[in-house]
Amino acid sequence: MVTVITGGIKSGKSSWAQERAETVSGKRAFIATALALDEEMRERIKKHQCDRADKWITYEEPFDIVPLLKSVAKKYDVVLLDCLTMWISNLLTVYNCSPELVAQKSSDLTAALADNSCQIILVTNEVGMGIIPPDKLSRAFQGYLGRLNREVASAANEVYMMVSGVPIKLK
Repeated sequence: MVTVITGGIKSGKSSWAQERAETVSGKRAFIATALALDEEMRERIKKHQCDRADKWITYEEPFDIVPLLKSVAKKYDVVLLDCLTMWISNLLTVYNCSPELVAQKSSDLTAALADNSCQIILVTNEVGMGIIPPDKLSRAFQGYLGRLNREVASAANEVYMMVSGVPIKLK
């Protein structure tokens, strides 16, 4: 079972994804993609870690999430990956990946979703409802994340969009 939860920034995606995952009995893994590059992000990460407490085993992986996902999916009953937005941002800005590598990693992730033995929940941001950004990097980010969102949504069993804290089932 693969579930994708999308929506705007601060729409409640992460907290709802965590609540939903905690209804699954058994062992839980959390894959965090964010990097603590400034004080505000360090505080956000710390808050999320406290929210998960001892209910989760956390793996922090900002770059190579596919091998990690494949590995943990064999050991846990539910895996929550939060979030694809930060992952694509990391690939483009922190690791300066080529367009070909970003596309390959995205395809690899989508392929990995079909080969799992646990429930996987993916959190991502919807990027298709705003304006076309004025700079090349922002347009590339929007394009890569939008494409990845379409691919994982197509592979998913369920897709939800969070709007003002309300989950709306799309698929």
